[in-house]
Amino acid sequence: MACVEVGEGSLRVRLEVAETRGRGLCAFLSGGDEPHVGGVAVAVPRPRSNGDGLTCDVSQICVPGHKDVLAAASVATALALGTGEVASVTAGIHVNDAAPEDIELVMGNVKKAASIWLDSRKLP
Repeated sequence: MACVEVGEGSLRVRLEVAETRGRGLCAFLSGGDEPHVGGVAVAVPRPRSNGDGLTCDVSQICVPGHKDVLAAASVATALALGTGEVASVTAGIHVNDAAPEDIELVMGNVKKAASIWLDSRKLP
């Protein structure tokens, strides 16, 4: 299982990805002050209707009162489009007393973690 950590302190996120030998990806995205399970997203890649590249269909399950599913969907989409495989992401990131700019930084760290993981997969 590959792991990527991005950010500092309570804005740090951790992305752990397990590969199933070309049959999909299963990831856990956690961080902040209280990692937990807050939402799940599954992205299924498919060809665009115009035949130009890939898009994906995303299904989401949200634990009531949580917004973590937005981070899960973002990472699941990135992983599915970047690998062409089905990607499941369970996410739970809680930052105590988060200001809007903290949430923006966390989401930036989430996107960066997915990008770093995808880039590391391309290395020989």
